[in-house]
Amino acid sequence: MLATQLAEEGFFVYAGCLDEDGDGAKLLRKHGNILVMQMNVTKHEELNRALQIVKNTIGGKGRITIPECLAYCMSKVSCTSLADGLRRQYYNRGIHVCTIEPSGYRTPIANHDKLGEILDRDVQLLPEGVRRTINGRSIARCKHTADVLYSLVMSERPQEAVDAMKLAIRERLPRTCYRPGGLRDCLLQWLHDIAPIEMADEVIDAIRRISVLVKRK
Repeated sequence: MLATQLAEEGFFVYAGCLDEDGDGAKLLRKHGNILVMQMNVTKHEELNRALQIVKNTIGGKGRITIPECLAYCMSKVSCTSLADGLRRQYYNRGIHVCTIEPSGYRTPIANHDKLGEILDRDVQLLPEGVRRTINGRSIARCKHTADVLYSLVMSERPQEAVDAMKLAIRERLPRTCYRPGGLRDCLLQWLHDIAPIEMADEVIDAIRRISVLVKRK
C-alpha cells in the first residue's frame, strides 16, 4: 500500500519484497518509479545486497511486550533502540531518524492458522529435552490466548499506518515518533507509559487469564 501510494504521488520508491517474483512484486514493477528488491530479512546475503542500495532503516513498535509474541516484541524493541541511537548520533547532521509505532493491524501475516503453524515449527526446533517439558495442552492454550489477544488489538484500518509513514516522509521536520491508531490505542499506550511496571504486569496477566476463558468462533 505504502509503495504504490508514494509512487503515484511522484516519489521514487525502494520496495523490499519477500519474493521478487511474486504477484505483489509484479504489480509494483508496473510503476516506473518503484525499484523492487529481493529482501528476505532472515537471509543475511539478501540484506547485504539490499544495503548496497539503501542504507537506512526504520523501526516499528517496540514499547509493549506480550508473552504470546515475545520474539516479535524483542525484534521491535531492538529496532526502536537502533532508531533512537541513530537519531542521536546524527542529530546535528541534518539527518532525521524517526519510528512509526502503530497498533496491530490485521494483515495476511497475522492469520491465526499461519501463526499456529509457525509456533508448531518453532517448537520442533527446540532441543529434545526442552520439547519434553512442553505438552500439547500448553501449546493449544498459547495459540488460543494469542488468537483472542490479537482479535482484541488488531485493527482493520492499515491505511492509518500508511498515512503516518507518508507524513513522516513529507514533513520538513519529522517527529521523533509517529503512533497511528484510534482513541483506544492511544489510551492503552498512554496508560502503559505512565503506569508502574508492576501494575502493567498485573494488568497484562489479568487480560491473558481472561483470554483463556473467551471462546473464539
